[in-house]
Amino acid sequence: MATGLVGWAERRAVGGSGRSAGFAVGHLCRRSRHRVSPYAESLVRVMCQAPDERVAGRARSALERAWHDQPQSRERVWNGIRNVMRAEAERNRRNGRELPWIVILVLLDTRPDLVGHYDQRELTRKLLGTLAGPEPLYVVDACRRILRGLPAGAGRELVCERAVAGDAEALAAAVDAAYVPVAPDRVPLFLFCTEQWDRYDRLDPDGRELREHRHDYTDADWRRLDEVATRTGRPAPPRPRPPATSPPSTPARTTGGTGTSGTGGYSTGGFTAHGA
Repeated sequence: MATGLVGWAERRAVGGSGRSAGFAVGHLCRRSRHRVSPYAESLVRVMCQAPDERVAGRARSALERAWHDQPQSRERVWNGIRNVMRAEAERNRRNGRELPWIVILVLLDTRPDLVGHYDQRELTRKLLGTLAGPEPLYVVDACRRILRGLPAGAGRELVCERAVAGDAEALAAAVDAAYVPVAPDRVPLFLFCTEQWDRYDRLDPDGRELREHRHDYTDADWRRLDEVATRTGRPAPPRPRPPATSPPSTPARTTGGTGTSGTGGYSTGGFTAHGA
């Protein structure tokens, strides 16, 4: 907890309401505009713990503005968030939907026991998306640690899916954490496409598993499998031939009536792309 005038303003903002809390958080926000580092921890506490939503929102806006406008202070802001999350996460009034992503990231890095409280697939997608962009090393390291400590379930499955597709960060996480897909038919494909040859050779030394399940693989699976096989010289199973199709029938000539020639008599339904 801060001391002096900053400590007084923080205590008023966190413990009060109405005009006095608004005045207190306003003082912190104004003072942080040019140099946020002395006020970062106080703003984090107010954002996470203040009972007044407007007060918490002003603290959040001040931190977000400082993160974007004061890049030289980002690491100090990051460390300030870590200090508060490590010691006081149980005092948070707000969940992940009301906190900036950077705070959620720090929270889950310092409190891995809370990872299971979030939607695993969405969390994993967000972590991999953050790693795809230019981020400071401390942000990258936090994302990587969380990815390697996911509980069993949808998050690990997405890491395995992305690893098969060739995502370098997903592949590294899957290998380091020894993740494997839940579905048995995906395991040989996963080990082959991630080039885990020791594990693959123990599971499928003669390639029988790959051949047995090859009809279940998608076009994307085959592209990745063929690319790895060509680059490494490893034998891959032959790709199944597409099913034979009947030649189109010649429509009967009609002499009258309205008919349904425009659609062939079938309604044209759509498909929802889950996870797109």
